[in-house]
Amino acid sequence: MISPEGLLNGLSATFCFFFALTLGVVIIYNARKLRARLLFYMGINVVLAGMFWSYKSLDFMSIVLTGSNLINEQNYIFYGIVSWMWTPIVLLISLYIFCELVDPSKIWHFVSIFGFLALLYELILFTNPSGSLTLNEPSILGTDVMDIELSDNHIFMFSITFVFLLSGMIFCGFGFLWKATKETALVKKKFLFLSSGYFIFTGFPVIFNYIVQNPILNLIYRIGMATSFLFFYFGLREEKEQKLRPTKKIDIRESLFRLSKVEFDLVDKYDWRQSLLHINVVQKSGMTLYSQELRPKTPIIDDYLLGGILTAVSYLLKELSSQKKPLKLIEQEQFSILIEEGENIFVVVIALQEHPIIRQKMKAFLSDFQKAFKDILNDKVPKPKLFLSTHALVSKHFNHHLVVEQ
Repeated sequence: MISPEGLLNGLSATFCFFFALTLGVVIIYNARKLRARLLFYMGINVVLAGMFWSYKSLDFMSIVLTGSNLINEQNYIFYGIVSWMWTPIVLLISLYIFCELVDPSKIWHFVSIFGFLALLYELILFTNPSGSLTLNEPSILGTDVMDIELSDNHIFMFSITFVFLLSGMIFCGFGFLWKATKETALVKKKFLFLSSGYFIFTGFPVIFNYIVQNPILNLIYRIGMATSFLFFYFGLREEKEQKLRPTKKIDIRESLFRLSKVEFDLVDKYDWRQSLLHINVVQKSGMTLYSQELRPKTPIIDDYLLGGILTAVSYLLKELSSQKKPLKLIEQEQFSILIEEGENIFVVVIALQEHPIIRQKMKAFLSDFQKAFKDILNDKVPKPKLFLSTHALVSKHFNHHLVVEQ
């Protein structure tokens, strides 16, 4: 008969397994519907992470239904491989998401290094499973679930796992925390969710499996792991519908800021694509090289106001181009102006709200723009007509299909 500790152990493991599968499938469904790529990857990650508790869940259900353990000396290698094979893949996807949100230019470096380590991990696990995995049986069979752990004797395998967990904590935990200190409002909150999730996800397994070993504390450990999955979702999900009440707007005329009232009632889902209003590429001399409306007929910014904003921003960027600390964000009540600085240009995006994915898209767009027009940008006074092919780059990076007038 299963013991109270075994019941708690089995129930908490089964909860984590089905919670991760359910939440992961929901995330994947929502991501596909919204075409949110990083959210889709995170949904896959949550499902794969939940596989770690698959063997415990099956063993627990076997005890409840038959009174005996499903896992034994003859089959534990199969269940161990099915559970442990996803560990490096989950952390590799996590590091990829980190690069996408913080510095897309480093993706190749991270994927190369950690992809190689993941390949070594899998080769060792599949070629020497008996040396990589250890089966810990309860003192009385049928009273608790089996425990399959990585073998402490296989130093190389254990070291690779430790490197992955430590890297996940450093980059995804402290890295997202550092990024949160650089952001404001909603974006700051999202990076804090991601940081908290990864601190739990990478720290709890070490604390509760190797430092503090107590069957009762397994409940805290598994509740924490389930919470980390929710934090991942909150950090990358699209925001719920928000109702913007009538407020004041900033009107710009001849570089002077003036308050005037605007009456409207807008209900808008915070999808980063729907948040986009306008994109501008400005030379550091203040000259506009490319300008494109991304969301026509919005009640927030009319043509007159938009022209004033772009004139003022161009003038401001020209004045600040020599400053060491770059200007990244100008926030107003109903919209935000996001700025990314390149070698000799600025990319300016006007959006309803700042979003980490918009930042990521701007950096990738800036990199491609500078590569595509490298020779032209060296001219002191480049002709704006030469940059019409930028439409293709906007469509590529912002998923925005432009209708170009002939």
